[in-house]
Amino acid sequence: MTVEENIAFGLKAQKKDKKYIQSVVNMLAGSLNITHLLSRYTQGLSGGEKQRVALARALATEPKVVFLDEPLSAIDENTRERLSYELRSIHDKFGTTFIHVSHNLEEISEVADRVAIMNIGTIEQVGTVQEMLRHPINQYVAEFTRTKNIFHGSSISTDNGCQVSVNNTIRFHTKSKIAGNVLLIIRPEEIQFNKKHLNTSELDKNIFSGKIVKIVNKGSFISLEIDIGILLTVHTMGYIMYTDSGVQKGDIVSVLIPPDAVHLISHNNWV
Repeated sequence: MTVEENIAFGLKAQKKDKKYIQSVVNMLAGSLNITHLLSRYTQGLSGGEKQRVALARALATEPKVVFLDEPLSAIDENTRERLSYELRSIHDKFGTTFIHVSHNLEEISEVADRVAIMNIGTIEQVGTVQEMLRHPINQYVAEFTRTKNIFHGSSISTDNGCQVSVNNTIRFHTKSKIAGNVLLIIRPEEIQFNKKHLNTSELDKNIFSGKIVKIVNKGSFISLEIDIGILLTVHTMGYIMYTDSGVQKGDIVSVLIPPDAVHLISHNNWV
């Protein structure tokens, strides 16, 4: 079928009036910038053009919900970023609820208002992207959102939060108020990194010294593994590695972990 026939398909199945069908097709084609494609067949369209045609066809019947099953899974990264932006723009224009299935964390962050993370058919957690990243409800959610620093610990209450012992040697201060056996979680991008030796007398600041044991260039950031008595994964901007203050494997550095970046999960929610 042509693009025009595709968009009209659902309306024809509903036996809508021809003038009404034509008006809806023209409106959607104009809104999605595909008017110039109406007479073309879909076989010759690009991935982005096919996506817009499919959305126009779905939106034509004014559904309450549009279900998108991994619509961007088979395309390259640059195209995925562009189409994610287009999907978000289309949603904002029409206001229709989209349920968008994806395993790609970047894609989720770009398109979603709210996220439901599922595990073997069960919803583990529902919330905003930031809630998933900063406050995962259990280990499965933490691992799905790429939290690299997950440690078993023992937590005791303090006046302004908790103190958590890991391996009976490293102690972290946190604003979380969960005592007992816990999982301690720290996102790698929330760890502050400094080549200089920092003052470790202020214990509530979570300042530690350690040796860099691994450096991996991830393109948009650098991943460091730093041994402070336990292995911490730290993500930092790439330019740090290519300046006069850059670091190398084996260097002794300091890390600072803000107490509100140390998240605790009760043992009841371990997976």
